[in-house]
Amino acid sequence: MGTLTKIEKALDNGRPVRIAYVKPDGERSQRTLEVYEIKISKAGDVYVRALDKNKGASRSFRIDRIVSATIQRGRVSMLTRMRVKEGQ
Repeated sequence: MGTLTKIEKALDNGRPVRIAYVKPDGERSQRTLEVYEIKISKAGDVYVRALDKNKGASRSFRIDRIVSATIQRGRVSMLTRMRVKEGQ
């Protein structure tokens, strides 16, 4: 199962996802996300919009910079579920 497929599955099932992410400068980090949107930019890049549990804030992650994704146990927060319902 590919990275985007795993993230879509986590979104559809209301589950957090743990990612390994590479920033534009090459720095690597591990993040736990509560995904609420997958979006395509005007340039054609695919972005994941999510609550970054490490930062406590909404962030965007370019899918081609996510090197791995693992669906976690548990459920996303009420705030994330509200954003999904609102289509944000």
